[in-house]
Amino acid sequence: MIIKTEPIDSVVPIVPVVSSHRKTRVEVLLPTKKHVYGTDAPEVENASTFIARNNLVKKEEPEELRPKLFFFGKVEIKKEEMLSEDVVSHRLANVPSYGVDLDPVIRDVTTTRIFTSRRWGGNTQATFPEIRAEMLARHGLDDFMYLNLFFNPHAPQWPGQPGLFFASSVYPEAEEWQPIKRVLVRLKSNCWFYVGQYHCIPAASLTPDEWKAQAPRVKQTWTNKVSTQGWGIDIRAKLVLQKRLGRNPTIQELRDAVESENKFSATPEEIHDAFDRGDAFIHSWVMKCVGYDENFQREIAAGNAAN
Repeated sequence: MIIKTEPIDSVVPIVPVVSSHRKTRVEVLLPTKKHVYGTDAPEVENASTFIARNNLVKKEEPEELRPKLFFFGKVEIKKEEMLSEDVVSHRLANVPSYGVDLDPVIRDVTTTRIFTSRRWGGNTQATFPEIRAEMLARHGLDDFMYLNLFFNPHAPQWPGQPGLFFASSVYPEAEEWQPIKRVLVRLKSNCWFYVGQYHCIPAASLTPDEWKAQAPRVKQTWTNKVSTQGWGIDIRAKLVLQKRLGRNPTIQELRDAVESENKFSATPEEIHDAFDRGDAFIHSWVMKCVGYDENFQREIAAGNAAN
């Protein structure tokens, strides 16, 4: 049943039964709150505000623990992480999408890192979480790859869609990833979306010219992160060893340095120069969807229904 409400101060025509001799039209004017109360009209609290203010909603499991049912909002992406369109389109050219036939009612259910950690194991922060032996023995899944679209805006955003993954390195060419990865992407806070099983195929690393052509804020973001994050230690170690040895370190010297407890320090400016002259590189991998685990997604959806 649909009930249509009218504003309290609207004019509502009422048409009575009309005789055969003459036509009569009657208009009923309803008083407004201003007419009744003047300028002292009372404030009326709506039901939803009253319920929220008085905590009358039934307490359930915290929202961050439960999978979410659908997400069609705006994906959170950090523009400072976005490489130029030509870098992206050149590497994704002719990469096909994978057809996912699962019912959208199930396919579009999102989840949380807490839920997946409790169900399949692994910590809630790592990109490639390690699964405890007892959990692995129960379900056999150890191929998880979690990508935060806020920092990886070129990763797949929809099931079966191709994408790109980028990482820095002292070596000019990216290595092959043998295992197929079970990829979940973060759309926004506490909202992760399973997009499929992906083969990460090495693509061309950014050339010095491609690096130089990036927007200043993109280059600044990369250099700042390499100078502070753990995954940037190989570049920092190389720059320190170059100064110390007066030459480029050998592969073994660099490996020994990275495996030591020395954190090594390099400024963003030094790292920027290393990218400019080709002593540091940004690797790229094409993320090609090669499968979709429907049963895995059904478990996510079932977890939502159970809560």
